[in-house]
Amino acid sequence: MKVSDSYKVIEHLAYFKHLKELGLPLLKESIETFLNCKVAYLLNPIEQARKRYGLDLPHSSGRGCFPIDAGTFLVYAKVIDEGKLVTSIGVVLKGKTIGAYRGIIQVLEKSISEKLSSSYGKGFEDCSSLFGDEIIIHTIANYSVRGHIDYQTFQHLLLFFQKLKSTTFEGKPFSTGLIITRARYANTKRGKEEPYREIIPLTVKKNIRSTLDIDRRFWYLVDGKYTYFVATKDLEIQHIMVMEPNEQEQEYLDSNVLSTTLREGDVMFRIENNKLFSILCSNGVEFVYLENRWRIRDYNIIKSYIRTLVKDARAVDRILYFALYCSKRGISSVIWVPEDMDAISNSVKPESLHTLVYEPISILESKYTNQILRFISSDGAAVIDPKGYLRYFGCIVDTSKLRVTQIKGTGEAAAEVLSRNGLSIKISHDGMIKLFLPDEEKPVLI
Repeated sequence: MKVSDSYKVIEHLAYFKHLKELGLPLLKESIETFLNCKVAYLLNPIEQARKRYGLDLPHSSGRGCFPIDAGTFLVYAKVIDEGKLVTSIGVVLKGKTIGAYRGIIQVLEKSISEKLSSSYGKGFEDCSSLFGDEIIIHTIANYSVRGHIDYQTFQHLLLFFQKLKSTTFEGKPFSTGLIITRARYANTKRGKEEPYREIIPLTVKKNIRSTLDIDRRFWYLVDGKYTYFVATKDLEIQHIMVMEPNEQEQEYLDSNVLSTTLREGDVMFRIENNKLFSILCSNGVEFVYLENRWRIRDYNIIKSYIRTLVKDARAVDRILYFALYCSKRGISSVIWVPEDMDAISNSVKPESLHTLVYEPISILESKYTNQILRFISSDGAAVIDPKGYLRYFGCIVDTSKLRVTQIKGTGEAAAEVLSRNGLSIKISHDGMIKLFLPDEEKPVLI
C-alpha cells in the first residue's frame, strides 16, 4: 500500500474530534462486547507498533491483522483515499479467547478500514452511525455468508428476523428457523455420530427478499430445533429440512450439534424465543443477539475450557447442554466442577451439600436428564465431579468468601468463589451464561 505524501497521524486531523468523541468510544464498546476482550487504541500506529512490537506496518504487504501473543492481536485499520494511505489507527485486542478468533478479526479489520475510509471523506461526521452495531453486523455478514449473498440482502434478513423474534402465535412467542444454502442437496446421512437430514420440497415456494410482512402461521410450521425452512441465496424458500438427533442428543438438538448438519457455506438463522436470535455457521461459530447486543459463541473454544477438568468429551457436551437448556428457558442456576473434590467444603457450607439418592447420578445417562435438570435448577449450586457424576445440589456458597464489588450480583460473586477450585458456570434469568475459570479476573461470556 502506497503511503500518501500528505499522510497524517490520525489525531492531527482537523476533524479528529468527531471520531474521538463519537466513533471511537462506540467502536470500543461494540468490539469489547462482541469478542469479550479489552480494546485499546494506537493513534500513531506506525511508530507505536514499531517500538512496542517491532512491526514495520507500512511494509507489511497490506496485512491488517497481527498476532502479538496468545492473548493479544493488533488490528491495523487503514484509511484509504484515492488509492493511497492517508492515515491509520491501531486497535489492540486483549483477551483469553482472542487468539482463536483470527478469522473473524481479519474480517473485522477490513470492516473497520472500509468504514473509516468512507467516513474520512465526510469529516467523520457520520461515525456514530457506523461504529456501533453497524460495524459488527458488517463483520458478521462478511464472515458468515462470505460473499454468497450481498450485504443488502443480509441486512434485510436481519431486519426480517428481528421482527419475527417479537412475533407471537396465538399470544405466545415461538421458535423458528431458516437455512440459507449455496446449493440444493439430496437427502443424506453424514455419519454414524451426526444427525440425519431430510430435505422435503414445498408445494408452494415463498420468497421473502422484498417483504417485511411476517406470515406468522407459515413460520410457526418449523420449530428451529428439528425442522427448518431452506432458502436459496435469493431468499426463495423451497424446502423444509428435517433432522433427527443422534442417541446422545435425543432430548434436545443444540447449536454445537446443529453446526454439523450444515454444509460448508450454509448459514442458519434461528429464533429460540422472544429474547434470543442467533446466526450459526457451519464451522461451529454462532453470533448471538441477546439483550440488544451482538456476541460471539465458539463452541469449540467453550468445550476446550471445560475439557481442562472434564476429560470425557461426552460429559463436556452434556454440561454445555445443561447450561444452554437453562439459558434458553430463563432458568437461573450455577454449575460447579471442582478440581479438588476433597476441598469443596472450603467454598460452600458443608450442611448445604444436599443429596437425594445414595449413589451419584451420571450426567451421561440420558434417562436421568429431567432429574438432573431439576437438581441444577434448584436453589444453590449443583456439583458435578470431573468424571461426570452429579454429586450434590442446592449448595450454598460461604458468604464470608464473597467479594461483591460494583454492580456484581451475589450469584455472580458466588460463581467467582467456586471457580477458585475448578470452574463454575453461572446462568442468569436473562439467558446470559458466564464461565468462571481459576485464576482468571474476568469470566468468559458464552
